[in-house]
Amino acid sequence: MHAYLFNGRTVRIELDGNGDGIVDRWEYYRPDGQLDRIGTSSEADGIEDTWVTQRGTQMRVDVATRRDGVADRHEFHENGALVRTEQDSNGDGRIDEWQRFEGGVLRELLIDSTQSSGRPDQRFMYGRDGSVQRVDSNIPPQ
Repeated sequence: MHAYLFNGRTVRIELDGNGDGIVDRWEYYRPDGQLDRIGTSSEADGIEDTWVTQRGTQMRVDVATRRDGVADRHEFHENGALVRTEQDSNGDGRIDEWQRFEGGVLRELLIDSTQSSGRPDQRFMYGRDGSVQRVDSNIPPQ
């Protein structure tokens, strides 16, 4: 474990959770000493690629799917359940896929098929069994 301090306060702690000598967990602290977010390495190789922030019953998970330090997938949880996601699937910095979940089941997928406008133009609606129930194209801006 290694702690980083600023003006006598802990701002970051690095940990090796599996004991292999490589940091695989980072804890970041606010100026008031409260834990702000936790970073992890999905491959336990020292590359921080997932960050979790929790406030009350809400949790946000940001993931760098390309493992480049840039979060391109954002997961939003409420009361322990995934409720929605946003993703930049092509790495251009714009969200182009949105998912909505109910009871842990994907219910809606919105896609910017141009991957450039940042607005969805296709909608897939799913039933509780996971089957596609409806597909809409050229949906109006939301």
